[in-house]
Order: sequence, then C-alpha cells, then structure tokens
Amino acid sequence: MNEPDILYPAIFVFSMLLIGLVLTMWEFSRLQKRKQQMQEKGGHVANREFHASRDNVPNVSRF
Repeated sequence: MNEPDILYPAIFVFSMLLIGLVLTMWEFSRLQKRKQQMQEKGGHVANREFHASRDNVPNVSRF
C-alpha cells in the first residue's frame, strides 16, 4: 500500500474522533449547567430523577 492510501483514511478517522470528543465535552458541560440551574431553582436533580423513574415502574402484586 502507498502512504496516501493509509494517510487519507487515517486523517478522516482522526477528525471524526476529534469531533466526537468535542461534542462529548459540550454535552457534559450542558448537563452540568442544567444541573446547576435546577439546584438554584430549589429542586435536587437526582431526587427528581429518582421519583420520575420510580413512577414509571409498574406496581406488580403477587396476590
């Protein structure tokens, strides 16, 4: 194989990796800002998520 045959796909893969890394960092910063805003409003995010997930579980009775 020639060097350009390996170089061009490697550049493409590396650029996709960088884009994914940047988008992941952006998403985590958005989550942190959202959590901070929810705490400032007076509600605890983890507590609300717990109650929301608990409400979605069906109540199954054995009797």
